[in-house]
Order: sequence, then C-alpha cells, then structure tokens
Amino acid sequence: ELDPPTRAGYSAWAETTRAIREGLVVKGWQALPGGSCPTVSPDGKVRIIVQTGDEATGTQCGTPHSKNPKGPAVELAVANNNQLLLWEDEFPPKDPPPAETWVLLMSRDSDQVRFELSLPSRIDGDGRIVEWKHRIPFAPINTQPTNAVLRVEDTGEIEIDVRKKKA
Repeated sequence: ELDPPTRAGYSAWAETTRAIREGLVVKGWQALPGGSCPTVSPDGKVRIIVQTGDEATGTQCGTPHSKNPKGPAVELAVANNNQLLLWEDEFPPKDPPPAETWVLLMSRDSDQVRFELSLPSRIDGDGRIVEWKHRIPFAPINTQPTNAVLRVEDTGEIEIDVRKKKA
C-alpha cells in the first residue's frame, strides 16, 4: 500500500521484458535500450515488445486492445508492420524491409494472467493498438493458490552443530 499506484503495472512490464530478454539474448537476440525496449532477432527481421492489454487479451472473445496509449516508437512499428505487406509483392525489394514488431500482450485479473504474442496492424486515434494481423494466445497462468499438499518424508533427527565464531 506504500507503493506508487502505477508500480504494479510498471513492475509487470519491466519483469516480463527482462524475462523475455534473458531467454532470448542467449540465443543471439539483442536487447535494445530506450522507447518500448524491443528485443531483436539475430537477423534483425523480428522485434518483440511487451505491452499490457485489456480483458480480451489471451482469449477468443473479442479483439484485445492495448491498455494504454502508445508513443511514436510503437506507432512507427505498427506502420512498418503494414508496410511489410507491400514488400511481399515486390521481388527483389530495392531496400531491406523493416522489422516486424510483435507484441507480447498481457492482462491480469484476480484469478489469472492471460497473454498472447500478436502482430499489431492498427492504432486508433487514442493511440491504442486495436487490430492484429496475427494472434497467438497462450494458456492462462493461474494466480490462485492451489490446495496441493506438500509431503515431507521424515528422515529422522536433524543435528545442527552451533559454535561461537573465533575472533
């Protein structure tokens, strides 16, 4: 209760971004600083960023929207995603195509965390991502405690030798 009100959302974004980077950097991906903090594939063709989404995130019910307005870096990334459609018809391209930017969209409620990896295709006038070219939803993660019983085998007495440390 002493934390700033925005800490939970910021911490979830920061820890998820870090976890993705920890898993991908060892596979040759690059963690870029600044802006939306993209993680870039070894060939530079794919970027992944983390964003929070609304209640439709990770479900088949409706189309998710990003929870908060996005800045110019994300707007440019979505515009580049749409430009890639034009490159598919031009062979060979005159210039290298821009990288695709995928969003790991996540949403949490009282019972679970839902998430999906999706390719955004449109941002509305309020700056929220509202359309997706591809969506890959994942199984939700349950956040409620389970009634699992931990069984510990009794192996007999435990003896701990405690001595005063020599000066």
